[in-house]
Amino acid sequence: MKRDIQAFTAGLSVFFLLVLAYFLLAAASGNSVSPVLGWSITSLQYAAPLVSGAICARIARDRQFLALLALGVAASVVVGVLNFALSALGLPADLGGVANLPWVIGLSLFVQLPLVLVGGAISAFLARNAHA
Repeated sequence: MKRDIQAFTAGLSVFFLLVLAYFLLAAASGNSVSPVLGWSITSLQYAAPLVSGAICARIARDRQFLALLALGVAASVVVGVLNFALSALGLPADLGGVANLPWVIGLSLFVQLPLVLVGGAISAFLARNAHA
């Protein structure tokens, strides 16, 4: 159980740092951004749940699925809270016109949770094949 909590904490920390970097880059770049930088910023947003899910799955032992599920839900809350906090500071990130906190968290559940689970599944698959 302790190892699963450590896995959740490590995954959430990595997710928080990557999403914070995404929001800051998206807010700082504004509308005048080159296509390469725009794609890089967008890929950072989608890489965050995959990487954090992979890290969580590598560390977790007993309750891997529950740790990934909790990480996916917490990741959705982190996206909503960071969006709200940075908007309050005057650094809004364009999330496609969605600015209401419950909507951001709700829509994030449909994106972040599956990507965290996919990242964990890929990590578990690679770990299993490495020992075969």
